[in-house]
Amino acid sequence: MCKDYSSRLDEWIIYNLKLGFSGIIIFNNDLDNSIETEKMKNICKKYKNKVFLVSFPYSLFECIDWNNIQKISLHIGVN
Repeated sequence: MCKDYSSRLDEWIIYNLKLGFSGIIIFNNDLDNSIETEKMKNICKKYKNKVFLVSFPYSLFECIDWNNIQKISLHIGVN
């Protein structure tokens, strides 16, 4: 899950692919920043069929803990 991270995204993807991950799912929380989202899309296009960018807008609710949001994104990624 990332936000405002295009400046280091390419480096992070290369690092994780070299570790041996066969696929990476990136949850993008930059929906209010279309320039940042476009940068992220262009970076991910370089890694066809290995890196997937998913729009994942979220904000905390009073009754929902941040950890629940992490659990949801983990569940989506694993399945």
